[in-house]
Amino acid sequence: MEMEMEKWALLQLMYKIINPDISNYVKYGVKVAEIENIVKNVYNKFICNYQDAIEIFKTLTKSNVEEEKFAAFFFLNRFKKKFNEGTIDLFREEYAKHCHTWSHCDSTCVRVI
Repeated sequence: MEMEMEKWALLQLMYKIINPDISNYVKYGVKVAEIENIVKNVYNKFICNYQDAIEIFKTLTKSNVEEEKFAAFFFLNRFKKKFNEGTIDLFREEYAKHCHTWSHCDSTCVRVI
């Protein structure tokens, strides 16, 4: 019985680490590679500058759909050569307060570094 309780506690902890604590958060299960492909196609189809990318990032990162959050970062990352100290502030001010899952935080932080 005690072992069952320990397993249950561990499962609850794992769930809390992996899943957000907001009730209306959605994950559709779209693979990261597919999101990157969609972002690449949008980037190639439309003419956007770095400021446009920042606005798109701000809008999508506020979404409660995980795939849209990934798309926000992937789109902004297409302008990586334009990153500066202001970009770090952008991540701190916009991204950090809207990063709700381990997978999203871990995946995007690796790309910034």
